[in-house]
Amino acid sequence: MTSSTNSQTQNILITPLSNPFENGKIPNPKKLPRPIVFLSGTTNHHKDETRWQQVLTDYLFTTSSSSTSTSTDSLIACTPVISHPPLTIIDPYNPDWDSTWREDQLNDKFVTQVDFEIECLEVADVVVVGFVGRDVREGKIGVGGSSLVELGVVLGRGKGEGLEGKKVIVCVESGFWKEGYVRVLCERFGEGVSCVGSLEGLMGVLGREVGGWGLGDGDEEGRCVIMGMGGISG
Repeated sequence: MTSSTNSQTQNILITPLSNPFENGKIPNPKKLPRPIVFLSGTTNHHKDETRWQQVLTDYLFTTSSSSTSTSTDSLIACTPVISHPPLTIIDPYNPDWDSTWREDQLNDKFVTQVDFEIECLEVADVVVVGFVGRDVREGKIGVGGSSLVELGVVLGRGKGEGLEGKKVIVCVESGFWKEGYVRVLCERFGEGVSCVGSLEGLMGVLGREVGGWGLGDGDEEGRCVIMGMGGISG
């Protein structure tokens, strides 16, 4: 997988460590293969647990129906059945994040990471906010806090600032400490907002959206927003 933005004929994976980024900005996002999929969500920190973002990336980048994408902790084993043009995936996970990063507006590295994630929310065609992982299922308090904020940002902008007509798909596994709140919020926004309860369900919905990209009502600006929790600290 590559982070180059020079071609629209191959899959592109962009992370906070990718070369194209300048102070949290994506230069020339219009030159990226579309759709642009942003994977915002909880980070699986357990060594025996594959990050769900990686599972989803493997799934989308595997177009052969004879190949299987499987996570090490058996979260999901799925045979891709979709075929689609090249796309761009943005994964906000930053392996450089450690205890020295203060969540402070005076901390340049922290501010750059936040700017990166907000920028991705703005340029993405598909934003995946997913509350997925062992900590989520075990109901640990505080997990996915930053992603709750990002969910609010995307839904709020859908009320009048550039995300009108976008589809929001939230994945929240059973046990999440704010599961009820998330589900009520999704129902509140009604049409255009869906909520699934498993990674398998998310993969199915996202696969259909990506596979059908550009086959809708002919509106090039139509966007799908799928969210996953916790890019900054889970």
